[in-house]
Amino acid sequence: MGHVPFEPTLVVDIEPVWQRKVELVRCYASQLQPASATDRGQHFLFGADILSRMETRARFYGERIGGRVGEPLLALGPLPVNDPLRLL
Repeated sequence: MGHVPFEPTLVVDIEPVWQRKVELVRCYASQLQPASATDRGQHFLFGADILSRMETRARFYGERIGGRVGEPLLALGPLPVNDPLRLL
C-alpha cells in the first residue's frame, strides 16, 4: 500500500531497524535502476526513486509520532488485546 494514501491505525517507530530495511531494499538494486541507457524506467512505481520515496514516507510518519522514521499500519477490524496493561 506504499502508493495508496490511507490514514493508519497505528504507526510503529522503526528507527532501530531503519538501516537494515534500507539494506534489504538495496538487495533489489537491479529492480530499482534502469536496465540500460534506453530504459526510461517506466516499470518503476510512478517512475520514482523507490529509496527516496521510502525515506520520505518513513520520515513523514515518524514526524507524526514524534520520532525520526515510522511505518504506518492499517487494521481493518478491531485489534484484540488480551492484556491491556502490556500496552503501557
